[in-house]
Formats: sequence, C-alpha cells, structure tokens
Amino acid sequence: MGEAFNSGKVRIPGCLQSDLPSYAMYSFNGSLREELVESAAKLDERISEMRKKDRISIMQKCINTLRDFFMLRDEGYLAKEHVEDAQEMPFTVRLDEMRNVAKLNIAMIRILREWQVVGGEQAEINAAKKLLQEVRNTIDHYGQFHTMPALRLAAIEDFLWVVSGHTAAIKAPA
Repeated sequence: MGEAFNSGKVRIPGCLQSDLPSYAMYSFNGSLREELVESAAKLDERISEMRKKDRISIMQKCINTLRDFFMLRDEGYLAKEHVEDAQEMPFTVRLDEMRNVAKLNIAMIRILREWQVVGGEQAEINAAKKLLQEVRNTIDHYGQFHTMPALRLAAIEDFLWVVSGHTAAIKAPA
C-alpha cells in the first residue's frame, strides 16, 4: 500500500495528492512494528520444533498427533508450503528484507521532503541517513538474502548524494 500511495498513480476522493506521501509513511511504518518480528520468530521456532519432531519415531508421532487432536491444539500445524519456504529462508530473514524495503522507501520520502524545502534544517536528511545505515547493517549481516534491498540502497544513496551533496556516511558495523 505504501508504494501505491507513493507512486503518484493513486487517486483518493477528498484527499490531496500532497497528502499521499504521509499515508505511505504510515503504511511503511506499520511494517516496522515489533509484533511482526516477534511473530516471525515464533514461526521460525515452530518450524524448528517441527524439524525436531520429524526425527522422532513413528510411534511417538502418532502419540503426539492423537494428543494434539484430543487436546484441541493446533500449534504444530503449518501449511506444507510455509514449511518448505522456511527451509529456504527463515521467516525472520524474509520479514527483515521487507522491513528494509519499507525503511528504504521511508528514506526516499524523507530525502524528497528535504529536497522540496528550500533551506531545510537537514532533519529529514539525517533521519534518512540513519535508516540507510540500519539497512546497510542488516544487509551486511544477512548477505545473500538481501540482494534486492542492496540494489535499492545503492540507488537511494546515489540519489541522496545527487539531491543534497551528502553521502550516507556508512560506518563499519560494530
């Protein structure tokens, strides 16, 4: 939704086009909520537990299934598609990639806001630079899982330099 609001192609009756970047920021900030990180970690833990259960005996699997059925528990069941996806890339890493894209979009909106204000106080540029640094640190940490955000990061860092003359001042991770 945030990218749609930010595209300039969306028309909302009774809403000014100039308000859409604020709606986009609100949408992007929703993907940065800590509850999502906690839920992704729980899903990764469930996948890990399922893998451990795969190693136990057939008899124990039957006992566990019956126990879960009679206790009306649905904790151990995830769609096969999600289990297979989690083997390629954990939920937390996928969420982190989406959060990075949201941060990059927020940074772009902040850079554009600063660019549109003549004699601005650089607050938006500084906030954008902080977000770019956070994304850079994550990309450095996860490496191969974050190729698309890495390309966007490079483009936004170049745009920041063209628009403001500032570099993102990338620091080495601690």
